[in-house]
Amino acid sequence: MPMRTVHSSSRVGMKEEVWIYKKNHAQQYINQMLEAEHGKSKDDYVIRIYDKEVFKRIREKQWHPEQKIIPFEGEGAVGEIPFSKVSSWLEMKKWVLGWGSAVELIQPAENRRELCEEIKT
Repeated sequence: MPMRTVHSSSRVGMKEEVWIYKKNHAQQYINQMLEAEHGKSKDDYVIRIYDKEVFKRIREKQWHPEQKIIPFEGEGAVGEIPFSKVSSWLEMKKWVLGWGSAVELIQPAENRRELCEEIKT
């Protein structure tokens, strides 16, 4: 099998092509975050953040197209994220649990109760 020679100029071109692809597909990727498991309805969630370092890390990324990251001071919290129109409670639950005690689901109340029960078991 003949070997293919890759010249530095073709590597640069390939890197540019990859960058253009990623740039063009970034919004599509963001739109799919927290949406892998679709539910019947789209719900709104409020997450409160208690750890400054976690707040910084969360702010570095767009997790959902309808998110807002708000600095918040009160009750020991440093920030809040209202997510609107999320179609997957399962994905949201995994996301919240993944941050451990640094975050807390505030709303909706019925999902908060379910999450609390799961943590207890």
